[in-house]
Amino acid sequence: MRRRMLKYFAYSLISVMLIFVACQNFPDYIPEYNPGNGNCNVTKFCVMSDLHYFSPQLLLNDGTAFQTYLSQDRKLLIESGAILTSAINMIKAEKPKFVLISGDLTKDGEKVGHLEVVNYLKLLKQANIKVFVCPGNHDINNPDAKSFDGDIATPVTTITPEEFKQMYAEFGYNDALYIDPNSLSYVAEPVKGTWILSMDACLYKNNTTTPIISGKFSDATLTWIKDRLLEAKKKNIRVLGMMHHGIAEHFIGEKALFGEYVIDDWNMVSAQLANLGLNFVFTGHFHAQDIVKAIGGKNYMFDIETGSLSSYPCPVRVVQMLPNQSMAIYTKKVQSIDFNIGEAANFQEYAYDFLSDGMDVAIPYLLMSTPYSLSEIQARALTPAVKEAMMAHYAGDEKPPSPQTQATIDMLLQGDEASQMLGGALISIYTDPAPTDNGLIVNMKNGVGVQ
Repeated sequence: MRRRMLKYFAYSLISVMLIFVACQNFPDYIPEYNPGNGNCNVTKFCVMSDLHYFSPQLLLNDGTAFQTYLSQDRKLLIESGAILTSAINMIKAEKPKFVLISGDLTKDGEKVGHLEVVNYLKLLKQANIKVFVCPGNHDINNPDAKSFDGDIATPVTTITPEEFKQMYAEFGYNDALYIDPNSLSYVAEPVKGTWILSMDACLYKNNTTTPIISGKFSDATLTWIKDRLLEAKKKNIRVLGMMHHGIAEHFIGEKALFGEYVIDDWNMVSAQLANLGLNFVFTGHFHAQDIVKAIGGKNYMFDIETGSLSSYPCPVRVVQMLPNQSMAIYTKKVQSIDFNIGEAANFQEYAYDFLSDGMDVAIPYLLMSTPYSLSEIQARALTPAVKEAMMAHYAGDEKPPSPQTQATIDMLLQGDEASQMLGGALISIYTDPAPTDNGLIVNMKNGVGVQ
């Protein structure tokens, strides 16, 4: 309890501090942050992930086909354009030097959706904000690319890896110093002395009748990544990584329970890349606001996962690399959209209720599938506890579970192997290790953060 109280106190302190770290508002009582003569040597950038943009052209008529899709994959698809517009306006107000988007730009890789996302991103470019994208598992060669018309879902055109590179040429590839010939990975230099290493671990080349969700670096791409890091290390260049899949577990047992959301061989890969100087990797995929220190010590690594823009809490991360060699990471959320949100008091309440209601359907389906294979009665009995944990994880900085959920966890921990696995995963979400998820300041020299 004492540790958690200290964690919350530190988070509150960070939140207060971060109000002042914009370039024009450095507090005088923190000399290292004060630009003095007004020449502000701060690199500010923003991060979005999992936009899952859904083109209005793909919904001819609402009906059972579209609603069935939503019941199994709860995202704010109809609202996605309005959410993206608000996020772009929010980012423009922040005036960052660049934006990172860590994959899943579209619902399911529909070509029409990609074309429209490109037009949205041009709004940032017109504001002199560079944008760098990487593909997600939904974006390429996706057999689930469909339009919806009442009871009928019809396949529509998706895109190839080469088309992705061409469509997003203005958002990474044209400015690339290097492009991996074996994947859509690349290196760009948005500001002098800082490289963006966009790493593609998606397996879209192997998609057939169903899309592959999991991720893995090919041997050739992993070698290419290591070569780029070796060069950066020799040249004393800081490298910021970006990829769609997690490069580390964000809670104990994540790889066992949700293996498709963390790359294969993550332990080995994260250690190797950290040893080569990759300290910060911005990821997505699991739709959660969560920061984990994957590797400690001198060769440290943070996996900074950003939640989905199309799912509660609809976050955008704002990051500043400060003159004193600190990195300040904080969170902003979409607060309003140009869309009818009904009787909800505000958009955040609307987004929360949409996800919460959808989980009442999605979680029983999950629990009745492998590895749990529970009966419907068992699955529905466990749903409230699982939902509470997942909603807390999506938001980040998880609060202690309710007494009812704690009782369910205790029961699971006394059960069979599968029950213990689920109970262990739930308790690990609530005992989320430091650092904090939504606000953090890290010393980039040694990886020590304000916890």
